[in-house]
Amino acid sequence: MAVRRIDASQRGGRVRVAAGDLVQISLPENPSTGYRWELDRLPVGTHLVGDHVERRRQAAPGAAGLRVLTIRVHKGGTLSACLRRAWEAAAPVATFTVTVTVDD
Repeated sequence: MAVRRIDASQRGGRVRVAAGDLVQISLPENPSTGYRWELDRLPVGTHLVGDHVERRRQAAPGAAGLRVLTIRVHKGGTLSACLRRAWEAAAPVATFTVTVTVDD
């Protein structure tokens, strides 16, 4: 099992992994603003196995960090996430999409 790490620079791109591999998506986020990255779409048979925020060392309280979403991939398709406040009905302020191809 391998871990494929991707970040915001790969928005709209393609990633190739083996079935059962982990894909870790790291996206910039400032949780103190209320905006949070949430998974919006996953291929069938693919599921979230981790979700946490990494803070920068010696960062001031309320400083930005990285939302890290870890997904176990079994089938190819589109992974997408959106940056929004959960309590607002407004459209997301940002989106992230990547297409995953799975080698059998």
